[in-house]
Amino acid sequence: MKPDKFVLKLRDFSSLWLLDRHDILFILLCLVFATIPVAPAPKSIAMVLLLVFWFFSGLFWTERSRWLQRDWLLPVLLMFCLPWAGLLWSADITTGLEDAKRSVYWLYGLVAATVSYRRYHPKIFVFVFLAGLLINVAVSILQYVKCIPMYKGVGYGLLNHITYALLLVAGLLFLAYLYREYASIAARFLICLGMLLLVWNLSIGVSRAGYLAFIAAVPWMTAVMFTRRQIVLIAICCVLAITVLVSSPVVQNRLVEIRSDIVQYQQGHGMTSIGLRFHMWKGAVEIWKENPVLGVGTGGYRRALTDVAVDPKYAIYSHPHNSLLYLAVSYGIVGVGIFVWLMYLVMRRGWRARTTFEGRVILVSLFVIGIGSLTDTQIMGHATGLLLGLVSGLPAGGDEQQHRKSSLCSS
Repeated sequence: MKPDKFVLKLRDFSSLWLLDRHDILFILLCLVFATIPVAPAPKSIAMVLLLVFWFFSGLFWTERSRWLQRDWLLPVLLMFCLPWAGLLWSADITTGLEDAKRSVYWLYGLVAATVSYRRYHPKIFVFVFLAGLLINVAVSILQYVKCIPMYKGVGYGLLNHITYALLLVAGLLFLAYLYREYASIAARFLICLGMLLLVWNLSIGVSRAGYLAFIAAVPWMTAVMFTRRQIVLIAICCVLAITVLVSSPVVQNRLVEIRSDIVQYQQGHGMTSIGLRFHMWKGAVEIWKENPVLGVGTGGYRRALTDVAVDPKYAIYSHPHNSLLYLAVSYGIVGVGIFVWLMYLVMRRGWRARTTFEGRVILVSLFVIGIGSLTDTQIMGHATGLLLGLVSGLPAGGDEQQHRKSSLCSS
């Protein structure tokens, strides 16, 4: 072989290992997806790295057509600005600042939109998310067998128990879609094994929001895994899956507690999980009635609750454990309207692209966050709030084609 040809081949080989700005941005975005189901600390580090690189690499500007011309841009920017504006009429600036800081989650939708999904397959997001989730499952198993200390309780892993349970359900839905994608026996065996592991982890946890999300997701999962002709099999799998969950002693105890909590609330003893939520929801509605347009401002809920609660001792949380009520009480009909507008655009984009992995990531994320938002303020969650921000800007369907057309026109 001649020396010049040898050098040329070496250069061709070495070029495979060179990363450009787009590669690094995609890798950092994958790192964020991987750390969402792990723990807050690594997720925060990945978030900072991603946002800093997106800005200082110049991609936020050179690829601005990817996010600047989207129909969701205005509501996303309004959702980012609203918490900061809400400080102007808030009676609790300290709490308000902590809430306002989390509005940065919405900016990650712009970052997600900057990536070209014709160059990188969004299925990778699912794989890295599942990898991070399995790390936390492994931690949960080690905690269960008492090899490592508990973080908060059995089955929590390194996350809040409600958040972790919702992410487990998201993982189950992603595995269901992978079951459809891969027809080999070995692949499907591993996928089913992974699903059993996630269901077991859910069954030893105490999150009733997770139980509800799982029960609601079971028909979806089975419909994805099997064809319409297998309706009997789908029905049998639904019954079996729910039976397996409810057969757990932990789940049974948590379900029995529902009746006990409601009885105690009716008797005037509201310091229970459900009793506190009843007080918070009722108080939030009363506060919204008194401040229907702009609410009480960012972080003003707890102080306002002391004026409308039956007993001030129930005003112990800074949010009403419901995403829509949080928006209503903090920003009134204005905040609710902006959020509903944004979610409609995101849901429509996900539904139109439901046969693609971009669409599936959007729909699964909106589903678990929506279920969790019934009993907790998931839009403010460290993991679910970030996930919602990411999928709000995740391109799907014809977004890439629209970008290519606009790029051709501008050139």
